[in-house]
Amino acid sequence: DNSPAMIARARERVAEMKLGYDAVAVVEGDITALDAPALIAAACALDASDGVDASAGFDAALVLLGTAAHLLHTDDAVSCLKGAAACLAPGGIVVLELEHPFDLFGGDYMTMEGDAWDREVDGLKVLVEWGREGDEFDVGTHVVRRTVGINIVTADGQPAPGHTGIEEEVECRIFTAPEVALMARAAGLRVAAMYGDMDVNTDLNHPDAHNMIIVLKKDAARSAPEGFEVEH
Repeated sequence: DNSPAMIARARERVAEMKLGYDAVAVVEGDITALDAPALIAAACALDASDGVDASAGFDAALVLLGTAAHLLHTDDAVSCLKGAAACLAPGGIVVLELEHPFDLFGGDYMTMEGDAWDREVDGLKVLVEWGREGDEFDVGTHVVRRTVGINIVTADGQPAPGHTGIEEEVECRIFTAPEVALMARAAGLRVAAMYGDMDVNTDLNHPDAHNMIIVLKKDAARSAPEGFEVEH
């Protein structure tokens, strides 16, 4: 992550889960400019008692929970995928979890209504608003400016002491599968599989599909496609 606050929280989580810093490396960085040698070195510096050698790269890079949607510009998205590819060992994969593009083709983003849900955490209720009626969608860039709100209340619905609600606009890009395939090709990767959920039995066209999961693979040896350079 490139946020000091998120880095600090990640380290807190490692401590809370008693994983130990010999098992998890928390590294500050930017996904549009990944430092592959530094990431691989951080992995190699971990406790190697399990016999795993990370010097050749990682088996998998996971970009989950719509994180890639914040790559609003194609150049940034390709740069991210190139960086991920450079981190992988031959045969390694990148897993992208994105919004399902169904709503894009159905025109629902033109009449944004948003969504909301709640979760109970430590006796408090966390209220999440993800999008709001009237949020702006740019047809030319596929970028939606979502209103995102988070509030924490007590069991009786009152604002929880010590917690301040958050509301802000977040820009997210809605990708299509062919776009991702083309960007992957520019990064020296290929599409190995696509799913509509974290379930291999749910494809993109399945009635229960609500996400777009794309698995990209770095082959052991690939020739550069015409018009592109493959970085290893």
